[in-house]
Amino acid sequence: MISVKEAVVKAFEFFKEIYSTAETSLVDLKLEEVELTEDEQYWYVTIGFSEKSMMEGFLPVSANKRYYKIIKLDSITGRVLSMKIRNP
Repeated sequence: MISVKEAVVKAFEFFKEIYSTAETSLVDLKLEEVELTEDEQYWYVTIGFSEKSMMEGFLPVSANKRYYKIIKLDSITGRVLSMKIRNP
């Protein structure tokens, strides 16, 4: 089984790779939650981020909306199985 650190690293690598071609600029990426399912088959890694605002010079940083994605990984191989929106 991959460790929690390995799961987090793989989730961030996947997330950055997927969004590297996006036209939106993402900022303030943070690890929000990590969970191993009770049956130990999957890791769920929640990543929080903000989008760089077009009005960045006019709005305080705290005005940026925060978004969350849950990355599901196979706990044995570390393969990413899905990415979903998490609404807090």
